[in-house]
Amino acid sequence: MSKRPIEIKKPAATLPPRGLPGLYFHRFGEGRTVKFAGVVRGMVADSHVLVQYLTDDTAGPLEVVAIDSLGYGAGPNNQAPGSWQFYESEEQMRAWTAR
Repeated sequence: MSKRPIEIKKPAATLPPRGLPGLYFHRFGEGRTVKFAGVVRGMVADSHVLVQYLTDDTAGPLEVVAIDSLGYGAGPNNQAPGSWQFYESEEQMRAWTAR
């Protein structure tokens, strides 16, 4: 009698947020200022994303960031130091900065 392998499924809460790659972001510093701007380039395992920082319309350095840290300060118009705010496009991100 052959044994079938046991299929182990991860709980839904631990699955990666597949919608992050391609989103643009601001990461805020002190005084509600934009400390970093960039784009999420892809997933790294289930718990991290690869982000690329943008500097004056130039692609900057890459960094691997824990997904858990992306939710810090999440909420509409919450620009607390260390918080992240996401945008559907680069144009939307730049329009927010220009306002």
